[in-house]
Amino acid sequence: MTSQGGGVHQGDYIDIATPTGHLTFQVSEIEYYSDPADMWMAQLHEVFDTL
Repeated sequence: MTSQGGGVHQGDYIDIATPTGHLTFQVSEIEYYSDPADMWMAQLHEVFDTL
């Protein structure tokens, strides 16, 4: 995933809305660009509910 905005770190969770609900992902790796400094690229892994 590539996005812009600071404050995202390895281990954080990201929820992505879909027409049928939402999906939850955990950031496993993240790399910030130097310009602009708040742009980043992350590798995500889907988190499945166990309930």
